[in-house]
Amino acid sequence: DSKDLIGIEVLGEKIEDVAAFHKDSFPYNEDNTLPASMEKMGIKGLRFHKYDSTLCTYCSPLIGKLLTIIAMSYKGKPFDEVEFLTGKRLRPTLNMKKSILVGQCMCALNKNHDGPQEIVKIEGCPPRPEEAALALKSIGIDIDPSFFTNLEMEGAFFMKRFKDNPEFDESYYTIP
Repeated sequence: DSKDLIGIEVLGEKIEDVAAFHKDSFPYNEDNTLPASMEKMGIKGLRFHKYDSTLCTYCSPLIGKLLTIIAMSYKGKPFDEVEFLTGKRLRPTLNMKKSILVGQCMCALNKNHDGPQEIVKIEGCPPRPEEAALALKSIGIDIDPSFFTNLEMEGAFFMKRFKDNPEFDESYYTIP
């Protein structure tokens, strides 16, 4: 069994004394249609349904990036009734104007959907970065598709928060 510690010397405190349960979930609003942090920001007209156990490893990294881009791009203007669907169970909500299907499984599940809303597909397994950028553009967020594949760009995206911040000391982050 891979959990056995036979032959391994454990140093320091007893594992039982310091072990803690960590939820593998981010807080969402009451109806699980938007992360709590995005609701707190005042984001309206957008549903990014909470992921479930059917969200796979290939879609998962894209979901985090999409949520980050949406949150960091939000300027106070409500979205026009848009929802993002992930995993292998969700169906487009009839009262939404646009449903964005993320990943091959979601696109296949809803291939025969004939509801009134516009369907935008981010196809592929893993989902294609170019299609993710086009989906965001369709809701008013213009992002370079290479953001999804270029790790250096991702870091630069987050660095804006430190610019002109007197509490940030760059000397802590230098490479000798």
